[in-house]
Amino acid sequence: MAEKYGEVPQKWTKEWWGYFWDYYKLHTIITLFVIICVAITVTQCVTREKYDITMTYAGHKIYTDDEISRAAVGLSQYIDDVDGNGEKSIFFQQLNFVDQMGSEEYDYASQTKLDLEFHNECSFLFLYDASQTELMINRDSASELYVPVSEWADTMPEQGMLYSKDGVAYAVKLDNSAFLEENSIYNDDLYVLIRRNYADDEKNALASESSIRIANVLIQ
Repeated sequence: MAEKYGEVPQKWTKEWWGYFWDYYKLHTIITLFVIICVAITVTQCVTREKYDITMTYAGHKIYTDDEISRAAVGLSQYIDDVDGNGEKSIFFQQLNFVDQMGSEEYDYASQTKLDLEFHNECSFLFLYDASQTELMINRDSASELYVPVSEWADTMPEQGMLYSKDGVAYAVKLDNSAFLEENSIYNDDLYVLIRRNYADDEKNALASESSIRIANVLIQ
């Protein structure tokens, strides 16, 4: 390795590109994935105006188009017309993880996109599988990101249905969700969380309130 670095080829030559790829392949791939994630997120933000709120799933289950449609259509009745276009619509996006050898770049890209979602307007409703819930709730920033269940749940779920950190519950398990079961939407080891709203405007306030109403429907 040291000998190789001691004989760095001249930049932009054929030999230099081979050298670069040998030593910086992983860094290059990860960087490209992040750039693609950011580009996709920006594009979605631009085209998302027709949706009133965003509902994000992150986990290892891949939901079918039919499941996504049933969820988005069935839950839209509980939201406000946030953008004022006379329609009520939900953007259901899923970010999937593989967690297998060789999927590191893909998983990193999904996690990066999820982290970027916390900065998007009208995006307050999150669904995680069990492993993603554990990962996100055990972050140091969990108390700053998520609203405690006690502050948004109309009726506090049983203790066994809660995922807590330092004695504070941030997620509710949806194994017994009547809405998901009646609409044949996969709900094993699925949790719902609400992101805090730090924006001081009516649009985000309506989106946050709408997301909370949906969360309460899901935990029934």
